[in-house]
Amino acid sequence: MKPRELSHAKIGRILPPAFEHINRQIPPEPHTAMYVWHKYWSRKTWNAVGEHIRAYAREQEVVFDPFAGSGVTAIEAARSKRRAIVCDLNPCASRITELTLRPVNVLKLTEAFEGCGSACRSTSRSFTPSIA
Repeated sequence: MKPRELSHAKIGRILPPAFEHINRQIPPEPHTAMYVWHKYWSRKTWNAVGEHIRAYAREQEVVFDPFAGSGVTAIEAARSKRRAIVCDLNPCASRITELTLRPVNVLKLTEAFEGCGSACRSTSRSFTPSIA
């Protein structure tokens, strides 16, 4: 702004957004299959993280986790329709987060599973003695 425009500027008070704070304990729930496919050591309680995200970030807002670990914050943000920026120094942690969030093509997964089953059946037949 130019100096002469400042004299006409209206300066209002900026209020912080109103939040309904969580003033209670959040009992941990057991991890679901999405979280137990790996053994990363710093897995956070998913339901508590999800509840904090829903309480303190509106839909489509960004959630930032600079110590993402196995990606619980990223997963819960995605499930709650929030965007997430997550990072971790450990490349293993970053890969776990990426693989957990990657969409699965169910048709390709089913075909691969059936292919493995067929290969196992044909291999097991070669080991089974035939009875005459």
